Amino acid sequence: MRKASTLLFGLVGLTSIPLAQTARAQEVVPVAEGTVAPARERRLQIGIAFLPLAAGKFDFKAGGMDTSVDTAIVPGYSLSASYEVIRGLSLGVAPQAFFGVKAKDDEEGALDPSGNIITSKEYDLLARVAYAYPIVDTIRLYAEVLPGYSLIMPSFGHTSKGFVVAGGVGAAIDLGDTAFISLGGGYQIGFQQLPATDKSAQSRTRFVRVVLGGGVRF
Repeated sequence: MRKASTLLFGLVGLTSIPLAQTARAQEVVPVAEGTVAPARERRLQIGIAFLPLAAGKFDFKAGGMDTSVDTAIVPGYSLSASYEVIRGLSLGVAPQAFFGVKAKDDEEGALDPSGNIITSKEYDLLARVAYAYPIVDTIRLYAEVLPGYSLIMPSFGHTSKGFVVAGGVGAAIDLGDTAFISLGGGYQIGFQQLPATDKSAQSRTRFVRVVLGGGVRF
């Protein structure tokens, strides 16, 4: 009787081992061969862009009269940092600077007391609100609005300050998991004013934006 009981318990124990192994195997979800894990979302974007000031106007006061002249093409540069708060919508900052802003034709520009053409530097501190829509896996179309504050600092005279706003559309093309290039265009208009000592006259720029840039995502 004792031998029969021992044999019975032994059979039960041997049977329970494969059952337990099967249960543990069912708890582990197998990964199909060749399956690629989903890519990590990259929400932070850092970019740099070349912004040639094209087809622009420079409005200023010369000889007591308000004057508007075409601007020469001058180089501009921008840095940007933005974060995707929800799918497609990004918020950030995009400071930019332009150097050597002046009239396209020298005879139309304002002159300093020495008879030299007055050139200006423009610094814009802009916020950036952008929405991007993917048309394929590696290309996204975007629209952006950039409101902010601007300083125009001439080589002679007082600094002009005031509100500025820009807007545009473009495309961003991925070069890999993190890097991208971008091409865009738009328009920018300033509402800068000279200080009260110059009777708060306007000294502002407005121009077509051309954006050639790139950056990385983290």
